[in-house]
Amino acid sequence: MLVNGYLWLSVGVCGRVAGVGRLKNNSSTATLIRPPSDSKMYRYSKSEFSSLLLTMGILRVGTLHDFRNEEHKVGIADSEEGKKTVHHLVESLSGDFHTDASMLSQWGINIAPGANVNISNVAFQRNMEAPNRFVLCFSARLSRQTMQQFEGADSCIEIVNKVGFFSTLTKTINAHTPVTFLGVHEVQYRPRVELWNGADFGVDPSLIKENRYSSQYELRALWEPRFDQSIHPMILGDYQLGRFCKVQRLTESG
Repeated sequence: MLVNGYLWLSVGVCGRVAGVGRLKNNSSTATLIRPPSDSKMYRYSKSEFSSLLLTMGILRVGTLHDFRNEEHKVGIADSEEGKKTVHHLVESLSGDFHTDASMLSQWGINIAPGANVNISNVAFQRNMEAPNRFVLCFSARLSRQTMQQFEGADSCIEIVNKVGFFSTLTKTINAHTPVTFLGVHEVQYRPRVELWNGADFGVDPSLIKENRYSSQYELRALWEPRFDQSIHPMILGDYQLGRFCKVQRLTESG
């Protein structure tokens, strides 16, 4: 398709994490960004749900694709969850492509060694979509203003033993369906359409939200299905989970 004098080539891709930390598929890569190890983790929700977590270890683990459901509350629902688009404009490339072959291969174009080809006025577009993953959301910021970003939330729980909490929760999820824990990562607040950085395909789309959500200071724990099996949100329970949490009370000015 010609747009503003450029030939647009569009390539769709659904990425997959190969080991903790990088999303890979067909030469595309996107990076998962971990928070500092000393980051605090807070979970805002209705007091009844916080009580269930503290006393009985019951909580709901969502999925990335389920967040697209607009029936969710404000601050959670996002129809574009797990998606982004990367653009690259090529005004002119010519010669034997020795130095440009790697770049072109990332966009699905393979040039034979020694080939003499001219490319001009071409715009590449890659539509990226992360695979469905289990997601549990937290915030790195303790404040009443942050809590107000989540519709209906009136309480805050802090995860005080992250190793104990996530190892127990991972075992609980695996009792229902086999998964791999991908760790906890910072959400990046930025547009979902970006220019190619010249090296890889940037931030994993699982971790992108629009700037209007930036006051959430969100951290995401991610679990990936081991065998590409279909997954859905689950309500899970393990009484030990409550041992790794405590109530955080917010003052009117906090």
